[in-house]
Amino acid sequence: MDGIKEYLKLARWLAGDILDTLPEEERAEFKTWLGESSVRQEELREIRDLVGQRELDNNREEIARKGWHEFAGKTLGQRRYKQVLKYAAVITLPIIVAATCLTIYRFPDKQQVQQKQIQAGGTKAILKLSDGRTYNLEHLIKKSKITENIIADSCVLNYVSPDTLSGQALVYNKLRVPRGGTFQLALEDGTKIWLNSESELTYPEVFVGESREVYLDGEAYFDVAKDAYRPFIVHSGIQHIQVLGTTFGITNYSDIREVSTTLVSGKVQVKFPEISDEIFLLEPGCRLCYDRKDQKIRKQMVNADEYVAWKDGKYVFNGKPLEDILETLARWYDFQVFYQTHSVKERLFSGELMRFESFRDILGIIEEVSNVKFSIKQHTVIVADR
Repeated sequence: MDGIKEYLKLARWLAGDILDTLPEEERAEFKTWLGESSVRQEELREIRDLVGQRELDNNREEIARKGWHEFAGKTLGQRRYKQVLKYAAVITLPIIVAATCLTIYRFPDKQQVQQKQIQAGGTKAILKLSDGRTYNLEHLIKKSKITENIIADSCVLNYVSPDTLSGQALVYNKLRVPRGGTFQLALEDGTKIWLNSESELTYPEVFVGESREVYLDGEAYFDVAKDAYRPFIVHSGIQHIQVLGTTFGITNYSDIREVSTTLVSGKVQVKFPEISDEIFLLEPGCRLCYDRKDQKIRKQMVNADEYVAWKDGKYVFNGKPLEDILETLARWYDFQVFYQTHSVKERLFSGELMRFESFRDILGIIEEVSNVKFSIKQHTVIVADR
């Protein structure tokens, strides 16, 4: 957003959202703008925290107004700062309060920056309906009825099967989980899906026809409801997974080497139609993966918990390279990694880590058994030989 009017508009949006006074048409516009960027979502969370922590005294208006002028002066520059004074008549107290919070976030002192730590993620997701409406599900504090068939809160999105499928059209919704997030979804047929960080699922609001088909980018765990007449099909990159009723996990991140399906219970068949005509049948404990680098398909028996335990709040690693482990943790704790030497990437680690542990405790556990040393600079983890 550029210009004085845009800053005022943003401040009004923030104040209206925090105070729950924003008109519906503006709320929709604000949610769309917010949903386009995980950074903006983080900013709003920071502002909400500040509003909750700070109690304004009897001089609140004077304090807030000073905050607003600081915000305008630093953000717009001195020349435009003088121009902004022309808008004083329309800068109401709620707008000033929001601007003050924004100032505190935008211009933290050094002590605030140092205190900000790498923390575990949480339940968060952005829902985009077929008509373009967008909802940030993280901020729902109680069950909300989004449409006749959709009920949501801050932890799970539930789809209710309509009384009749007659005349129902096949329309797709999209659920996106940002970095540092996870979310649960219950489809109208009873299928339950857990989405991991940096994942996106496209699916019908109501299943219509002879099959149930969804599209996945990222990582998810599926508990598919049985339906002998309508197979459940997941399209995930080059994988096509078909089941009737079973539980399994899929990993399909574009920035990692392997695309895989791991079966926990039941049966699935997997195809890679772009590279092979072969149909692979999996049994419980079987993992099928495609290596993008050597372009080979591998089938092996594994401890399935190692690949799907994230949905239960833990990570299980069995002889995993440190690079792979930190890549997995980085999606949840949202940090960058810098290796001082290339060799440390290949250090192996085995163990079980709880997903909501303190990040420093997680690193301490790995340090104890992997002969490496970690240091943290802002949101970057530096890895070195010990």
